[in-house]
Amino acid sequence: VVMTTDDGQRMNLDEAARLERHETGEMALNTAHESIAIPAERRMKIEVPRGKEFHLTLADGTEVWLNAGSTFEYPASFEGSAERLVTLTGEAFFDVQRDTCRPFRVEMPGGESIRVLGTRFNVHAYTESREHVTTLVEGRIAYRAAETSDYLELQPNQQVRLDCDTEKARIREVDAEVYAAWTEGWLWFEAEPLSELAERFERTYGIRIVVAEPLRNYTFSGKIRRERGIDYILDLLAGTTGIRCEVNDGVMYLR
Repeated sequence: VVMTTDDGQRMNLDEAARLERHETGEMALNTAHESIAIPAERRMKIEVPRGKEFHLTLADGTEVWLNAGSTFEYPASFEGSAERLVTLTGEAFFDVQRDTCRPFRVEMPGGESIRVLGTRFNVHAYTESREHVTTLVEGRIAYRAAETSDYLELQPNQQVRLDCDTEKARIREVDAEVYAAWTEGWLWFEAEPLSELAERFERTYGIRIVVAEPLRNYTFSGKIRRERGIDYILDLLAGTTGIRCEVNDGVMYLR
């Protein structure tokens, strides 16, 4: 996991980090191994590669879980700002610290925006995804598909899905815990096409999977611990459906 700052600093991180303010007024990024001084005016970017996850605690106490293949931009400090603005590409789960004076706002590619005061929600917004999905676990959020759109208010266990081709957004009722389960080490999927599952497995395990065209719309439901590994998951698919997995030059082919 790589973190860079807008003045050119670059550092490698492990699995978690926490931003805290020192008595001197300077910010520090604390990891399991070191404390790194960060000027309060700096803006920072974290890039999480495929096969990794990352847990970040922001300066206001908001917690952010970043899934594989995600990029997250944020300021070292929110002091002096009218709102707490961050930017996400990929997938993240937010547990936002309540602050009635400074709303928390998440911006995504294409002009999508989410405004909250204090709440827990998941955002899935990879640039290659056909849909961007925002799911509310607790509290309330206001979602906007683009700058020209009106805000849609979500209640707990509601989800807004944006079709990236048509730019149409729709709200539906869901079990929100399904969409937050990845933060606790679960791969949980319900009636998910194999083509989309393969994309998720690629990000989670940092591998390349090619699905044969006749299989792409096969749907699967299940809940599996991430640490079981891709071999275990593919053995399950083969044992229950007859799908064959072949590996050639490091690429997994499902036929």
